[in-house]
Amino acid sequence: MEQTRGMRIYLPATVSDLDAPHISARTAFAVTESLRELAPTEDEEGWEYLAFLAAADAAIDEGEVSRIVIAADGRATETGEVGVVEVEELSWADAVSIHIDDVADPGLLTELSAAQAGDDAARERVNEADLLWYDVVERAEVLQLLAAI
Repeated sequence: MEQTRGMRIYLPATVSDLDAPHISARTAFAVTESLRELAPTEDEEGWEYLAFLAAADAAIDEGEVSRIVIAADGRATETGEVGVVEVEELSWADAVSIHIDDVADPGLLTELSAAQAGDDAARERVNEADLLWYDVVERAEVLQLLAAI
């Protein structure tokens, strides 16, 4: 495993994570050398998007009412799996943005429930939906949105 500094990290998260004083250590996703090798025709932005998509897919398995992904800058240790890293606890000051599903779309939320129950076709449909972007300073507002579901 290789220690890496100064990388953008995409962390699948839960509502409890958003309400915590720090972002706990966990498995996350980032642009690793193995990800670059898997998609050699992509550029940096394309690799970042692939890592983000992997985090969004993993967020389905968190069992929340919405996929939640936190984008942060920090240190991570590569695991040897394509794009997968281990992250130590992060400060909210390291976070850049929070991404969630469009909670006003009841069809998407229904699909998410089906995906969480093991429906692979629903998982594909959920993964085709874009996540909404929120600046990290809007964390309280994101929590309110999620609590209203």
